[in-house]
Amino acid sequence: MGVFKANTSIEYYFYSLYLDSQFNETTGIRDTIILDSKPIISFTLRHIVNGHYFYTRAGNITLTFEFSTLRGKINNATLFMNNTKLGSVLKQSNFNYTFSGSGLYNFTLFVNTSLNVNSTEWLVIVVDQNKPLVSITSPTNNTVVNNGYLELFFTYSDNSTGSDTGILQVLIDWGDGVQTDATNLTRLDHTYYKSGEYTIVITVFDKVGNNNTVSLLVTVNVPVISESTNQGAPLPTTVIVFALFVAAILTLRRKNKVR
Repeated sequence: MGVFKANTSIEYYFYSLYLDSQFNETTGIRDTIILDSKPIISFTLRHIVNGHYFYTRAGNITLTFEFSTLRGKINNATLFMNNTKLGSVLKQSNFNYTFSGSGLYNFTLFVNTSLNVNSTEWLVIVVDQNKPLVSITSPTNNTVVNNGYLELFFTYSDNSTGSDTGILQVLIDWGDGVQTDATNLTRLDHTYYKSGEYTIVITVFDKVGNNNTVSLLVTVNVPVISESTNQGAPLPTTVIVFALFVAAILTLRRKNKVR
């Protein structure tokens, strides 16, 4: 019979055929087949336009959905999470869910029509409520920094469960009013210009908003350079030459006046 398009109807007659002499049936039974397409499903997170994967550190979310069919009517709309039935959502457009902790949550929406046509849509939510890891490997706490120059070595990593959401940013506060973006770095140097105690703070942010910090106290010694007063120091040569030149001019003027 060939290939038929969806959302169309086919009318046909069914005839009874015999192998004996009664092979001349001219009246058949009329019937109709409706070729229905799958239900149309829109299944998203609130404020999320599209996509099947979403990363969050929130404790709960609101799922939103719409479903319709071009023929027949929606008989059933059931929501599942990790293959566990959450219940029917036939008469609602959203569903609130509270997470039990970090992990992967696979939501599936199953829709069935009166013409026995099914459709499913899914959405995976990766919940990451774990802080990233960060540590300073060198120098150690209460280190004395001479000449104001400091080399800082540090490590950091994501600590998500089920999926690596990744590190977004690493910031270093040197304690002297200077901040440095150290994203993708594990070593950085800094110069202090005044002696004193400074608390260095490294803050690491992951891509879902979790953050963690580590701090280090250092004592900085910056050498003091004394200013010379130049008392008793010999005069520069240029000053002496200029003074002799002025004295010579004055002597010539006096001699001219005497004449």
